[in-house]
Amino acid sequence: MSRAGHRYGHFVTTGLILPGVALALVSCSSSGGGSGGDKTSSSGAPSPVATVATTGAGTAADAATKAAVTKAFQDFFDYQSTAEQSRNALQDGDLFKAVLDQQGTQSYAQKSAASVSSVKLLSANTAKVVFTVSVGGKPLLPDADGYAVRIGGAWKVAATTFCSLLTLEGDKADACKNPAVTALPK
Repeated sequence: MSRAGHRYGHFVTTGLILPGVALALVSCSSSGGGSGGDKTSSSGAPSPVATVATTGAGTAADAATKAAVTKAFQDFFDYQSTAEQSRNALQDGDLFKAVLDQQGTQSYAQKSAASVSSVKLLSANTAKVVFTVSVGGKPLLPDADGYAVRIGGAWKVAATTFCSLLTLEGDKADACKNPAVTALPK
């Protein structure tokens, strides 16, 4: 099985994942008390992350849940992950196959990785995640907000997190237009 390359290397190496992306990810997510509401992006379209209703700050995940969520984010963001590993680590990953494969064909000079600093359960199957994407050990997307979802007992990077990054890059994935794909489990 060949290495597909890092799915997010393009965001990192083009500079699109720098502070503006972190700010956009943080500003799109609800930070507490009430629901996320119907926020829109600058284009007027609903922001994938903004459509998520979250209440309260959540509860800290137990060690096993944090480890499983961390593994999903690492598998998804790591430049050494195969395309299959990345798809398996992403909610509805098969629907994003073309975009993941396209990004995996590009050559990236630097090594990308992800770390997770916080996992808070919003429900039994949804968690808010604070993660950092690094290249060559240097944090380029520090303390970004994202989501993880549990599907069939396995924790995965939420499609809405991936779609938010794609939107910021200017890419469009058909799956991101489908609210049923980007919705978080209740």
